[in-house]
Amino acid sequence: MTETGSSARTPWWDAAQGPDPAIRAAAPPAPPGRPAVPPAYQPPVVEGPPAGSGALSLGLGRGSRERELVRQVGVPLTGTRRVVVLSIKGGVGKTTTVAVTGSMLAGVRRDKVVALDASSDWGTLAARLSVVPRQSVRDLAARGRHAVSEHGVLAQLAASPSGLLVVGSDPQSLVSGMLTEEEYVQTLRLLEYVGNLIVTDVGAGLQQPFLPAALSVCDQLVVASAATWDAAQSAGAALDWLAARGYAPLVERSIVVVNNLSPARRRRSGYVRDLKADLARRSRAVHEIPFDAALQPGGRILLRKLSAPARQAYLEVAADIMAGVSGRPGAAS
Repeated sequence: MTETGSSARTPWWDAAQGPDPAIRAAAPPAPPGRPAVPPAYQPPVVEGPPAGSGALSLGLGRGSRERELVRQVGVPLTGTRRVVVLSIKGGVGKTTTVAVTGSMLAGVRRDKVVALDASSDWGTLAARLSVVPRQSVRDLAARGRHAVSEHGVLAQLAASPSGLLVVGSDPQSLVSGMLTEEEYVQTLRLLEYVGNLIVTDVGAGLQQPFLPAALSVCDQLVVASAATWDAAQSAGAALDWLAARGYAPLVERSIVVVNNLSPARRRRSGYVRDLKADLARRSRAVHEIPFDAALQPGGRILLRKLSAPARQAYLEVAADIMAGVSGRPGAAS
């Protein structure tokens, strides 16, 4: 710092080695045995989402629309809410939807978000998020009966870089069989100790033994589909099947996520629009996710490499999920 009529002064923590003898002579002697340290670093003030929300690390909150979506995603919750993500077909972007949307929710919200991989066909949710799970869903159900505290349950969960807590699928499910209803209920009961929001990937198909239990306590249903005719037909069939079996109110409030798994072609825009219109007649909202090379099926998901359109599309899905579980008007799709 330069004062009028004087030369630049050496910072006080460097005074003992400063170039000006007069300043060194005038400086009070340092207390013996006390190390000279610089003042504590003060981080710069950054406008945007609240500190600790993680939104800036995800590249969010840079535009007025994204700031509004971040605000919607961060709405406070009381108690635990449960989200179920399903699809009839595999390979339509269901696991990607759980991984990216769950990471958005965990990165923005101040409470804890848990992603549960209940797939019976060697689920890859943890691997795609580069997480080594401490317990599988079946292990948690069998060994976690004594973990009846938040700390005890947290000790058995692994966290992704975004803060998403992950429970991996059972790697021996091909031998030990599908997850049972009792195992699912026990796992869910334990996760409710720590998670305000639990997002479950139930795997492909609608014949899982635990599916009725999952749907009976579901606050928001999400159906994943690819932007192809057969996948959209399967998604519509899934919604019709559920509505015919007593889940009509859940279907009416459901969200459909249509994933573009290949680069868009101009002649397909009208085709995809028709698919979305057909699904919109059965659900509350339909969100289209643009193609993104960083989200190749089966590959590792690196959120920092998401394109801006894909990032905002998933943020809109997260905002609509929060609108559904909190009873607020949904985000525009």
